[in-house]
Amino acid sequence: LNSGNIDLGNTGSATLTISNGGLVTTGSNLVYAYDTGTITSDGSVRVAITSGSTGTINIGAAAASAAAASGTLQSNKIAFGAGTGTLNFNHTNTNYSLGSTISGTGTINVLAGTTHLASTSTGFTGTMNLDGGLLSLDSGNKLGSANMYIGNTASKSGTLLIEGSGTELTNTGNFFVGNNGTGDFTLRNAAKASVGNVRIGNTASSTGNTALITGNH
Repeated sequence: LNSGNIDLGNTGSATLTISNGGLVTTGSNLVYAYDTGTITSDGSVRVAITSGSTGTINIGAAAASAAAASGTLQSNKIAFGAGTGTLNFNHTNTNYSLGSTISGTGTINVLAGTTHLASTSTGFTGTMNLDGGLLSLDSGNKLGSANMYIGNTASKSGTLLIEGSGTELTNTGNFFVGNNGTGDFTLRNAAKASVGNVRIGNTASSTGNTALITGNH
């Protein structure tokens, strides 16, 4: 699929699943003419644009399904709107890379596979749940979030790796390593993390592990 901007859930509900080698590409500077004027695309995937709408992006498979091989999303931006927006990473790849910047208040679920965020997404102000696989951030990129739960669900485990000079996580709310499940967090090689309400092993059934290796926190 090759398009300008893609809107998932403008006033209703929509889901985009990218799996098994599929490719979705958005383009910039495409001009669309309407009766009321023109719109120029900026290469965005806009998710749950208006209040009451629902939009979901699945990389690999939906959250309730078995993990599947990923496809590729090539877009400048993933922008969550005022509705209920979700980005699920539920794939079998060992080195999936997402180059899109992420902004807005949505939910990101990391459920399976190794996912590398290869962009700066300080404009993301939503919640991240790491319940499987590994999420990594490096190469001087930056990530924001309001809440982050690593090992959010009982019997599930998640891993967060942040490394490299200039790489930075900024979390303004809850930062739970092992909320109800098992969480592992590693900060190394001069990376930085600024986090809010920290809990390691939040419940009796959870386990939280942290490793700070020549990092800053």
